[in-house]
Amino acid sequence: MPPADHFHNISKGRSSPTLFDSIAPDTGDLASLTMSSREISELTGKQHAHVMRDIRAMLEQVGEGQSKFGSTYLDAQGKARECYNLPKNLTLNLITGYRADMRLKIIDRWLELEASTSPIPDPRVPRTLSEALRLAADQQDRIAAQADTIAQQQVRIERDAPKVSALARIAGTEGSIDMRQAAKNLQVKPILLRNFMRDRRWIYRKGEHWLAYQTKLDSGLLEHKLVTLHQESGRTKIVTRLRVTAKGISRLGEMLHGWGVAR
Repeated sequence: MPPADHFHNISKGRSSPTLFDSIAPDTGDLASLTMSSREISELTGKQHAHVMRDIRAMLEQVGEGQSKFGSTYLDAQGKARECYNLPKNLTLNLITGYRADMRLKIIDRWLELEASTSPIPDPRVPRTLSEALRLAADQQDRIAAQADTIAQQQVRIERDAPKVSALARIAGTEGSIDMRQAAKNLQVKPILLRNFMRDRRWIYRKGEHWLAYQTKLDSGLLEHKLVTLHQESGRTKIVTRLRVTAKGISRLGEMLHGWGVAR
């Protein structure tokens, strides 16, 4: 170890304030890391003024200009104060004149700074031949799976194209049909269509008849039609019959297809 007065080693003290000024840029450039004289003071317990004196003595001995590393900070009173920002080599050179416990704190801090600044390896980049082959195989599997999915979608599109076209034509027509004819057009059993519409609150039962919810009437999906029935007694009776509009047929077709209802 150099003589005790090599860097003016002095008794412990604390500078104020005790903010750290180590610089760890987002660029990940380890060469641009510095440690401030204030942090050196904090880590070693030496007064900041004495650390500054040690730095000036060192810079003079190694032939470096003080202005190259000089900086300023604001103290607790808001006044500008001088400090130094040293790169790693000069920081380590400075602490060769300090006690071993002080040196260890500085070195540990540098290791922390370098670890936090070092870029994190990308786990997606293979590091060995086997990893590269595995990555290539996985990518090929994903491509094959995507191609299979596209092929299945194309088959469904081609299979459903006539039905979709028919529903589109129905939607553009006028008038309405009864539930039995609607089931025939949709290629489902009448009871299945009735239960499907009931469960989704399109229709409800009132006595012997099925009627539409008002929301479906207002949206033009269903309608009620008054029908006159002639009884054997010669009397007539007017009843309300549920009918499905062309718009309703188209919407039901989309819903049945989306839910995969068995025909």
